[in-house]
Amino acid sequence: MDNERLTWLRVFGLPCHAWNPKVFDFMTKPLGHYVCSDEETSKHKNLDVARILIRIKYCLVLNETYNISINEKVFIIKFVEDVRGPMRITVNIHGNKKKGEEDLRKAWMMMTVENR
Repeated sequence: MDNERLTWLRVFGLPCHAWNPKVFDFMTKPLGHYVCSDEETSKHKNLDVARILIRIKYCLVLNETYNISINEKVFIIKFVEDVRGPMRITVNIHGNKKKGEEDLRKAWMMMTVENR
């Protein structure tokens, strides 16, 4: 029986200049073994959250916060196990306007959750 599993993590708070495999590998050593990052993370398409794949002990459920020093500056990094798959929040600025939506649009920017 295998006592390890692969899981996707969302990484919040990581500055964009630190988005590379060496940093991901270093950060995940206390948690498990870094495998890879998703395409959007690798291509720096969305810099709000990194999504990385790691190998961890089977019994662990990850929801951790660490203080990590990068270039002598400390960042608070949040690791959350991604159980829902890739999901991004996008703002529709050129969206179609239906009757009654204009007032809502003025009060709130329309946001949609896009599953990929």
